[in-house]
Amino acid sequence: MELFGLNLLISPSSSQKK
Repeated sequence: MELFGLNLLISPSSSQKK
C-alpha cells in the first residue's frame, strides 16, 4: 500500500523536522 510507505517516510521525517 502506498499509504504505508508514505506513513513510514513521513513518520521519521516529521520527527526529524520537529
